[in-house]
Amino acid sequence: MARFPIVARKPATAVFSGLLIVSGAAPAMAAADDNLAGIRNEIMQLRQEYETKIRDLEGRLAKAEADAQAAQAAAAAAQAETMAIQTAPPPLANIPAPSAPSGSPAQTNLFNPNVSAVLNGFYSAANHDPSTAPIPGFALGDDARGIQRGFSIGESAINLNANIDPFLFGWLNLSFPNNNQVSVEEAYLQTTSLGDGLTIKAGEFFSGIAYLNEQHSHNWSFSDASLPYRAFLNGQYGDAGVQVRWLAPVNTFLEFGAEAFLGDA
Repeated sequence: MARFPIVARKPATAVFSGLLIVSGAAPAMAAADDNLAGIRNEIMQLRQEYETKIRDLEGRLAKAEADAQAAQAAAAAAQAETMAIQTAPPPLANIPAPSAPSGSPAQTNLFNPNVSAVLNGFYSAANHDPSTAPIPGFALGDDARGIQRGFSIGESAINLNANIDPFLFGWLNLSFPNNNQVSVEEAYLQTTSLGDGLTIKAGEFFSGIAYLNEQHSHNWSFSDASLPYRAFLNGQYGDAGVQVRWLAPVNTFLEFGAEAFLGDA
């Protein structure tokens, strides 16, 4: 009879121990669940941040590509406009004389005709008088003499030029030499639209007999004409007449011309 209380206590002890084990594991499982939830939240936050950054980068990339395309389109349009301006014929009022004297004022303004003035002052110092220096073997005219000593106005000039109509260009040059007299240095009409490289000039003008002869003296890089011009052309030959020129349609500059003058000069 004494064994019954001992048998009855053993199951109670076992149950109590099992309850202790279960109650001790519950807080650990709850902490693990909270830790997993925190990790998941951090992963979600990182994913959202990266997605936001990727969307931002994609937007910036799209904007940069659009700006680059717009810049390329603007550059292409500007280049096309430049090519159109270069290939388009100039306005009628801005067409210069095809064979106007080199170095003459070519800029245009709002006036028609275009007006320009050239002031060409000199000061010459020499042991001998350049205006009386001879060239042995040649009888020199007054215009073939050298410049005078001291101060002089050289050759100052007033120029008027204009496109008269789509077919003719007009040129008038008034010269003021050292003798204080005004003279008509050039006054001529010139064709502008005959085509095929053909140009006709008529009036009073400098001959195209050589490269320098057509250049006005105020455009020279020196004070007086070279010896051949002084000896054979009295410094510079100009007269009333007609000139015909033809520019060959080749890559190399090749021009042919013929002149007929009255011979009064």
